[in-house]
Amino acid sequence: MEANHPHRGIQLFSQYSSEFVLYHPGNDCSKWTLFYVSGGMIEQVKQWFLPVATVVIDTTSGRHRIIRKKRFTIGYGTVNTWNLDTQKPPSQLVSFRLTKTGLEVEPTDPDDTLLLDGKPWTTDILEIGMEYTLQIRDEQFLLCVSDKPKAWLESIHLDKWLVFEPASGEIFGPLDKLQLEPWLIAQRKDPNDLIYYPEGSSKGFHVSQIIDMELPAPVTQSELLQHPLKDHKPYSPAKPQETAQESRCPHCWSPFLAGDLLTIATHETLRGDPLLGSDEMLRFEADAFNDQGVPLDATGTPCLEQACPQCRLKVPHGMSDISQAFISILGSPGAGKSYYLSVLTDELQKKAFNNWGFNWKDADPTANAPLNSMRHRLFSAQFAAEACLAKTSLDGHLYSKVKLNGRPTQLPRPFTYILEGGDHQSQSLTFYDNAGEHFQPGSDGTANPVTHHLAHAHLWCFLFDPSKDATFRKHLKSSKDPQLSRRYPTENQELLLAELENRIRVLHQLPPLGKLNTPLAFILGKMDMIEDWDPITQQKDPWNGRHFNSLVVEENSRILREGLLERIPALVARAESISEKVVYFASTSFGHSPRRIKTGELSPIPKKIKPKGVEVPVFWWLSSWSTVFNNQRQQAWQSS
Repeated sequence: MEANHPHRGIQLFSQYSSEFVLYHPGNDCSKWTLFYVSGGMIEQVKQWFLPVATVVIDTTSGRHRIIRKKRFTIGYGTVNTWNLDTQKPPSQLVSFRLTKTGLEVEPTDPDDTLLLDGKPWTTDILEIGMEYTLQIRDEQFLLCVSDKPKAWLESIHLDKWLVFEPASGEIFGPLDKLQLEPWLIAQRKDPNDLIYYPEGSSKGFHVSQIIDMELPAPVTQSELLQHPLKDHKPYSPAKPQETAQESRCPHCWSPFLAGDLLTIATHETLRGDPLLGSDEMLRFEADAFNDQGVPLDATGTPCLEQACPQCRLKVPHGMSDISQAFISILGSPGAGKSYYLSVLTDELQKKAFNNWGFNWKDADPTANAPLNSMRHRLFSAQFAAEACLAKTSLDGHLYSKVKLNGRPTQLPRPFTYILEGGDHQSQSLTFYDNAGEHFQPGSDGTANPVTHHLAHAHLWCFLFDPSKDATFRKHLKSSKDPQLSRRYPTENQELLLAELENRIRVLHQLPPLGKLNTPLAFILGKMDMIEDWDPITQQKDPWNGRHFNSLVVEENSRILREGLLERIPALVARAESISEKVVYFASTSFGHSPRRIKTGELSPIPKKIKPKGVEVPVFWWLSSWSTVFNNQRQQAWQSS
């Protein structure tokens, strides 16, 4: 066999069962050195000089090949690089060519249908480092072009197959192929809606492509009545909105219809509102309009802004026409929530456009000014002192003071943005940043409902701080990260989740038992300080080009959960006792350890800021739960 390395003048060849390496340095072709290689060194030398290999797994037989040739074929008979079956008539099924840009693949017979990641092949080029599924005739393969082929191969467990349901995000199994069909019939699942994949892989096959079966007969009403109904859940914030016109105020979360909104006066002589104070413009019910239908105030001046009829605070324009989502970020004091939120909105804006083609719009620049200012400070800084963000205070510019039901009340300031796509696909996202102390027991009440957004959230993001956990700190004794100094004591972060559950049950008058149906993103923050921990090293990127792969998220979550169970079992148990759907994520807002500046505070080094995984929980929610992003959810499992 022969294989050339164009940059180092290497040629591997074999003669009479011996292996040799012929080498010349650089471009000097007059100087060659011949090395004899034997035994276990052969594969090692190939790894040095041929760093990229194509790994192909035949999922039906369980066999695999690590192929290092630039051109190869798979099929029946000795005419192929990999002969799948000598008993079948000789033929080449698929031919491959490895180039600098990736792996080219095409069916040898144009009449054969080749499915790549479940879709008909269309001259695709497979990216290096990505996983793919191939199906042709009765053959099914997992494939990856990798510089660490053996490591990837060992990560795939063909003895443990799972079923993924994209619509619900649930994973079932393990189920082998003999168990699959009886399970489908018993569960009344549609095989067209399910993905079948081996543990460790980020790709799978449609169950309908694995087995050939008839769908179970529809369930009749009489059959349904034979089984007891599940407990009714009165609390369901994640459900689709009841009507296109009904919305919730992002400040006080009161429901309203578009026609109920108050108008905010424009003329300066109308400054002063009886409930908001002398600094705010008057709120009123409009009864006069100009020719364009714009409300007029008492001076005849057009008024373009509207306010909530309950708290009288300004509502972003057009919110009643857009699907809303409230995202609550909670964590202990010093967990990095403000940094996380600043980096999160920056990453969402970039990846929403670059990967999904969605525009990121500022729904209310005035209300969003504090967060936009934090983003600007963080990403425009040249030195660590300039990038330092002030700790979120218990009051101040991040809160609004209003009168609700006749009493002074403090509400958190919402930060609302809009993801705008084609075909009327638009979703508003409202984020809340609270001081960590507000999540402590007893800090929230009727006059201070600053965390009541938790009860209306569509997604909870719990930011777990490993630097404040005693168990994690024991494993980081050798670390020089300043966040592990004695002045940053450990905390019982389990109390935050207990308080979260208690507040929601009280606000919605729910019984103390049972789980809530709002998804919980358990985010292991500051992962840069534990980057050598096995569950972190095994995390895979859910982004494959423009596609977001929810299957990778679920597998990452499983791996991370197993690691967290060993270190913080009580916290994992608490999280999973609260929500029906808990997914575990790892992220870092900085990508490095912060530096202590002259004021004694910790701050990131601007040139070293490399966030990782920060945006994944929100994109997971959008692709798996948002009613607006159905098309993205259907594509979430694949990355063609």
